[in-house]
Amino acid sequence: MLSTHFIPNERVLREVNSLFEGRTRPIIGVHVRYTDRKVSLNRILANTAKLRLHMPEAEIFLSTDNLQVQNKFLTYFDRVFVIDKAFGAGDNSLHEEVAHANPLREAENALIDMWALSRCDWLVHSRNSTFSVAAALIGGIPRQRQRDIDRGNLLVILKRWMQTWS
Repeated sequence: MLSTHFIPNERVLREVNSLFEGRTRPIIGVHVRYTDRKVSLNRILANTAKLRLHMPEAEIFLSTDNLQVQNKFLTYFDRVFVIDKAFGAGDNSLHEEVAHANPLREAENALIDMWALSRCDWLVHSRNSTFSVAAALIGGIPRQRQRDIDRGNLLVILKRWMQTWS
């Protein structure tokens, strides 16, 4: 369904293609949602660091909705690449109540992030993020090359179980 009905427009494809042009493999994709549904940043950083330890030449593509997270990644790791986004002024998040100068462009930026994640060789994310799960499905990233930081998180598992039955 995704490959048939979820096809990005020309601008999105052009931007994704240019992001990966000339880059060497492997590329570690990292998705960090850090506004309304915060993931464990420490787990994300630790999993990314473990992968980088085994693949020191790997570049990192970071998709996040928070400028502080982006800055932390740029401080912790070298060879990190991101797309330009309009972060809010308060908590530096994309989802802040802020009037974007070009809301369509920001929506397309989200798609650029998702499709860029789908082109990565490895993915560090939380299974509770539909965004990153969709990226993994679009790119056919096998589970063996995904680091799901919430796979063994008992609190998250219990919460999802409770939501299923409520």
